[in-house]
Amino acid sequence: MEVKEEKIKEIIVHISQKMSLKELVLIRVRPDGRPVMLYWCDGIAYAVYSMGEKTWDDELIKGKYHLSTVYFAEMPEFKPILEISTEQFGGLKVPIIDMSMVDIDKTLIKFLKGKPK
Repeated sequence: MEVKEEKIKEIIVHISQKMSLKELVLIRVRPDGRPVMLYWCDGIAYAVYSMGEKTWDDELIKGKYHLSTVYFAEMPEFKPILEISTEQFGGLKVPIIDMSMVDIDKTLIKFLKGKPK
Protein backbone atom coordinates (compact mmCIF):
# COMPACT_ATOMS: atom_id res chain seq x y z
CA MET A 1 0.00 0.00 0.00
CA GLU A 2 1.18 3.49 -0.83
CA VAL A 3 0.26 6.92 0.55
CA LYS A 4 0.54 9.83 -1.86
CA GLU A 5 0.20 13.54 -1.18
CA GLU A 6 -0.86 15.91 -3.93
CA LYS A 7 -0.64 19.63 -3.28
CA ILE A 8 -3.25 22.15 -4.30
CA LYS A 9 -2.07 23.72 -7.55
CA GLU A 10 -4.42 26.68 -7.71
CA ILE A 11 -6.58 28.71 -5.32
CA ILE A 12 -9.52 30.40 -7.02
CA VAL A 13 -11.17 33.22 -5.06
CA HIS A 14 -14.45 34.30 -6.61
CA ILE A 15 -15.21 37.22 -4.27
CA SER A 16 -12.94 38.93 -1.74
CA GLN A 17 -13.80 41.90 0.43
CA LYS A 18 -11.57 43.88 2.75
CA MET A 19 -13.33 45.49 5.70
CA SER A 20 -12.72 46.71 9.22
CA LEU A 21 -12.12 44.15 11.94
CA LYS A 22 -15.40 45.09 13.61
CA GLU A 23 -17.33 44.59 10.34
CA LEU A 24 -15.65 41.21 9.88
CA VAL A 25 -16.75 40.13 13.34
CA LEU A 26 -20.32 41.35 12.79
CA ILE A 27 -20.81 39.35 9.58
CA ARG A 28 -19.81 36.24 11.52
CA VAL A 29 -22.37 36.61 14.35
CA ARG A 30 -25.10 33.95 14.45
CA PRO A 31 -28.75 34.93 14.89
CA ASP A 32 -28.48 33.94 18.57
CA GLY A 33 -25.74 36.57 19.05
CA ARG A 34 -22.80 34.17 19.29
CA PRO A 35 -19.80 34.92 17.08
CA VAL A 36 -18.29 32.27 14.82
CA MET A 37 -14.52 31.80 14.87
CA LEU A 38 -12.19 33.61 12.51
CA TYR A 39 -8.82 32.63 11.12
CA TRP A 40 -5.58 34.63 11.32
CA CYS A 41 -2.38 34.55 9.27
CA ASP A 42 0.42 37.07 8.74
CA GLY A 43 -1.43 40.12 10.06
CA ILE A 44 -4.83 39.34 8.52
CA ALA A 45 -8.00 38.03 10.18
CA TYR A 46 -10.33 36.32 7.72
CA ALA A 47 -13.36 34.15 7.08
CA VAL A 48 -13.66 31.85 4.09
CA TYR A 49 -16.68 30.33 2.40
CA SER A 50 -16.11 27.41 0.05
CA MET A 51 -18.13 26.37 -2.98
CA GLY A 52 -20.77 23.64 -2.97
CA GLU A 53 -19.70 20.03 -2.55
CA LYS A 54 -20.10 19.08 -6.22
CA THR A 55 -17.79 21.89 -7.35
CA TRP A 56 -15.46 21.15 -4.48
CA ASP A 57 -15.08 17.44 -5.30
CA ASP A 58 -14.71 17.80 -9.08
CA GLU A 59 -12.24 20.67 -8.92
CA LEU A 60 -10.23 19.45 -5.95
CA ILE A 61 -9.39 16.30 -7.85
CA LYS A 62 -7.83 18.61 -10.47
CA GLY A 63 -5.84 20.46 -7.77
CA LYS A 64 -8.09 23.54 -7.78
CA TYR A 65 -9.31 24.95 -4.46
CA HIS A 66 -12.38 27.18 -4.95
CA LEU A 67 -13.43 29.77 -2.39
CA SER A 68 -16.71 31.50 -3.12
CA THR A 69 -16.02 34.40 -0.73
CA VAL A 70 -13.19 35.60 1.50
CA TYR A 71 -13.82 38.45 3.95
CA PHE A 72 -10.71 39.88 5.58
CA ALA A 73 -9.40 42.66 7.82
CA GLU A 74 -6.05 43.82 9.10
CA MET A 75 -5.16 42.46 12.52
CA PRO A 76 -1.42 43.01 13.04
CA GLU A 77 -0.98 40.74 16.06
CA PHE A 78 -2.47 37.32 16.74
CA LYS A 79 -4.77 36.98 19.76
CA PRO A 80 -6.56 33.70 20.52
CA ILE A 81 -9.64 35.66 21.67
CA LEU A 82 -10.63 38.96 20.09
CA GLU A 83 -12.88 41.15 22.22
CA ILE A 84 -15.08 43.60 20.32
CA SER A 85 -17.74 45.92 21.71
CA THR A 86 -20.81 46.35 19.50
CA GLU A 87 -24.06 48.27 19.73
CA GLN A 88 -26.10 45.31 18.48
CA PHE A 89 -24.66 42.50 20.57
CA GLY A 90 -22.70 44.21 23.35
CA GLY A 91 -19.30 42.71 24.08
CA LEU A 92 -18.31 39.80 21.87
CA LYS A 93 -15.48 37.35 22.41
CA VAL A 94 -14.44 35.82 19.10
CA PRO A 95 -12.16 32.79 18.95
CA ILE A 96 -9.30 33.20 16.47
CA ILE A 97 -7.42 30.24 14.98
CA ASP A 98 -3.76 30.84 14.04
CA MET A 99 -3.23 29.42 10.55
CA SER A 100 0.20 30.96 9.99
CA MET A 101 1.83 27.53 9.79
CA VAL A 102 -0.41 26.35 6.91
CA ASP A 103 1.07 26.87 3.44
CA ILE A 104 -2.24 27.26 1.61
CA ASP A 105 -3.36 29.96 4.05
CA LYS A 106 -0.03 31.80 3.75
CA THR A 107 -0.45 31.77 -0.03
CA LEU A 108 -4.03 33.07 0.21
CA ILE A 109 -3.04 35.89 2.56
CA LYS A 110 -0.12 36.91 0.34
CA PHE A 111 -2.60 37.22 -2.54
CA LEU A 112 -5.08 39.26 -0.45
CA LYS A 113 -2.36 41.64 0.78
CA GLY A 114 -1.22 42.23 -2.81
CA LYS A 115 -4.65 43.13 -4.18
CA PRO A 116 -5.03 46.72 -5.42
CA LYS A 117 -7.06 48.89 -3.06
